[in-house]
Amino acid sequence: MKPIFIFLILIFLIQTAYPQPGTTGLSFLKTGISPRAIAMGDVYPIEKADPAAVYYNSAFLSLTNQTQVVFVHREWIKDTRTEFLGFSTMLDNFRFAFGVNSTSIIDIEQRTIPGDPEGTFTSRNAALSFTTAYLLNNLNFGISGKYLYEKILIDEASGYAFDLGLLYKDLYGFNLGFSVSNLGSMNKLRNESSTLPVISRFGVSRIIDFENFDALIIPAADFVTITNEKKSHLHLGIEMTYKNTVSIRTGIRTGYEASFFTAGVGARYSILAFDYAFAPFMYELGPTHSFSISIIL
Repeated sequence: MKPIFIFLILIFLIQTAYPQPGTTGLSFLKTGISPRAIAMGDVYPIEKADPAAVYYNSAFLSLTNQTQVVFVHREWIKDTRTEFLGFSTMLDNFRFAFGVNSTSIIDIEQRTIPGDPEGTFTSRNAALSFTTAYLLNNLNFGISGKYLYEKILIDEASGYAFDLGLLYKDLYGFNLGFSVSNLGSMNKLRNESSTLPVISRFGVSRIIDFENFDALIIPAADFVTITNEKKSHLHLGIEMTYKNTVSIRTGIRTGYEASFFTAGVGARYSILAFDYAFAPFMYELGPTHSFSISIIL
């Protein structure tokens, strides 16, 4: 149990090292990647994982025991689109993953004076990540390194960040996850550097196995804090899976002004898996959709 306390102390020290309040940049780092997690209120259940799981906790990569490739597409609010391509594999007790996240906002109107737009442009953000995780009995560790890029009109900047993760499996029947993400910095975007959103997560889930029905139910929860914005959120979700083939998911997220409820489904056949998530937004922002296709070798 000592490593858990050491990691909690580390998270506390990191949070106090980033005390500045205010608005952070690179907002795409705050929105979920995995449709499986998004459908569960943006909670990734601690049971099995694909390469997109490292967004939530780099130690979750240790849950993989097969080589996987996943492609994610997300249609978000205000013409925001995300594509993610991830690959994971293993070697003895080590797990490795690569990921490319490209997020863009298209058709932003450009004006220098009031009136009709003079044209449109696209804002682009990207993250290239490498993750490794190590299995040590029930206690697993993970770390991710990320290259970050942003471009608005003709101005662009880059930077680096890393994530830390810890996973403790089967503690009195519960699985626990701890993580802190986006520790790093960006170069200046014209005159000022964007502040990375430092996110800490504490998650818990439990696998309830109904053997007589060949079904699993996984309730899960995350307590999420964006440290340098001094904002905290509670995410709750549940996944119900029948014969490891069809899944139904739903969840809620508290503390967000325009979003609360999420839902989705998943299906697996042979080496292929498909996941879909639906997240409605208020204030005429409209519904959002995410889907992924995975190849499991």
